Amino acid sequence: MADPDTQIKFSFSEGRSGRTVQFATAQEAAREFADADPADIPSVSELNGAGARRVAQTVAINDAREKSVPSLESVLSDPANVGQDGVAKNSYILFVS
Repeated sequence: MADPDTQIKFSFSEGRSGRTVQFATAQEAAREFADADPADIPSVSELNGAGARRVAQTVAINDAREKSVPSLESVLSDPANVGQDGVAKNSYILFVS
């Protein structure tokens, strides 16, 4: 049976243009998200065999759009982000550190 962590991929997308790019690592997806213009409504989803979850997104605050990532505390409190050894998985920390 394959290790589930090796099946994880990250999908960067822009809501305005519909452009989508798949990445093998969180680092690559985080770099694309950081470089994206908030006006393009970027987001990053983690894709695995069980489904997907949003790990970074763009939010509207009044008339402005801003990028949003979870706090380090919320990442570390989610069991999906911590290995069996109790140590945070590096791929998730890239988005919040």
